[in-house]
Amino acid sequence: VTEVKYFNNRPGFYIAASAEEGATQFQIYTTTVDEAIGAVYTGDEIVICGYLKVYVKDSNVTPEMDQNNGDYPVVTEIIARGDASIKAAEDMDENITLTFVTTADTNNVVTGHNHDLVEFKLEGNDSWGVQTAKVNGTVVTANNEGVYSVRLNGSMEITVEVYEKSETPSGPQTINGDLVTNFSTYAGSWGTGYSSHTITASDLGINLPGIGVSVNITNCNKQQSGNTIDNMPVMAAKNSGQYYCTVSVTGAKIKSASITLKEWTTGKKFTKVVIEYTTDGTTWTKAGGYEGSAAAISDMGFTNLAVTANELPANVTSVRLSVLASGSSNTQLGLQAFSLVVE
Repeated sequence: VTEVKYFNNRPGFYIAASAEEGATQFQIYTTTVDEAIGAVYTGDEIVICGYLKVYVKDSNVTPEMDQNNGDYPVVTEIIARGDASIKAAEDMDENITLTFVTTADTNNVVTGHNHDLVEFKLEGNDSWGVQTAKVNGTVVTANNEGVYSVRLNGSMEITVEVYEKSETPSGPQTINGDLVTNFSTYAGSWGTGYSSHTITASDLGINLPGIGVSVNITNCNKQQSGNTIDNMPVMAAKNSGQYYCTVSVTGAKIKSASITLKEWTTGKKFTKVVIEYTTDGTTWTKAGGYEGSAAAISDMGFTNLAVTANELPANVTSVRLSVLASGSSNTQLGLQAFSLVVE
């Protein structure tokens, strides 16, 4: 695999080909990956089964692999995983100590292969703490024991943003995440195809010393200008698949939460729009929302289209909006804002 891309939230690949085959790369679209495999990364050697198609444009003939009447190519086997590693960035703040739970070498570098699970801890000193941790630019969050977990994917680096502990606020704090105001800036590189995107606290202008915030949306896009909703992230659900907008915090616990939606049209009907919470990052519990026969968001009884979770139990680190629609076409909704009370 020379490159992994996403088409309609399904992975696709570019695969190296020999010169005798008349191409340097062979393209594979919208692939299904067996659950036992987990994921495919650049550098992996794989076995894939599917339909061969010939793509013709401007007299150029290109062989490709694609779906046939909904029968998608399937990755059936990993022959070999690509080499991978993870380490601290060279400019890691000197006030932060990186300790790998997974065995590292004498240079504090973990080497292995794509998809290997690596765990690590980040600890500050008496004056400075970790505001946000990132791996290759993507925000990562720790569990209740302070352990971060990532799957290796090529060469990876850990970076941190720090805060001065003397500035840490005390007592409950309200975090208001406006997903509209800075949308054109933080979503500048997004495409119109649906895929996973992460939004950081700095993207939203949120700055609470000692408290990190991130938003991950599993299936969203930036709509073309002039479409029904074009100034905020748009989620889409279909075929009874589960799709999520997850809001996570570090350095605090979530006491209550709400996520405010925008309706595309009343013709867009969902069978599930609920808010859930987790204390361990694995088990999710419903805290509010709608679940039943297909209905428009405006008919679900939400006040101001806000899905809320009040009086959450102790140690909640993440909440998520979970949506489901049974139709075969994209069923869209907009994500306007979220609000958290944390302490």
